[in-house]
Amino acid sequence: MKCFTVTENGVVPGIKFLREPYPHVPVGDPKLSSNDYRRVEVDASLAGGDATVMKCSYALDMQAGDRRRVSYKLVPATGEDEDQALVKLEAHCAAPGQRSFYDLPLYTFALANGWYLANGAGPQARTPVNLVVLNKGDEVKINRTIDVWKQAEHVFSVAFDGRELKQKNGRRAAA
Repeated sequence: MKCFTVTENGVVPGIKFLREPYPHVPVGDPKLSSNDYRRVEVDASLAGGDATVMKCSYALDMQAGDRRRVSYKLVPATGEDEDQALVKLEAHCAAPGQRSFYDLPLYTFALANGWYLANGAGPQARTPVNLVVLNKGDEVKINRTIDVWKQAEHVFSVAFDGRELKQKNGRRAAA
């Protein structure tokens, strides 16, 4: 399956990963606790080059140690999931004190979920980060709150046509 990242500026091909302490896609703010931050491991065969995964599959990684939970791992593409896309949703488009959120299709499969918190600390979440699998025809709406008393504002949408993830409509997300 192809990989994409959705930011406040739209769709970017590929998903960036970090190499330390092992190759992984960070889902959320790395400074946070494990409740708000996840690492999705990247197989060593994908971990070369410019630290970007362009195409992959995923597998359930059964951990041998008793201190690690079972998690998903990005592995080389198998060809069985070419009609799907792995998408990292990370659109920081809310003003300070407000929040971004995503309207996902029902039953969207998520490999991991995390958060960026307002001001980097405290109980208030500012931006969710989701690593999800989209199927052909799926559309994700990126929204933001603008005031606690007003309806959320639609920023833009992205849709997967079976080959590419494309920005559909809306305005640029600069807050």
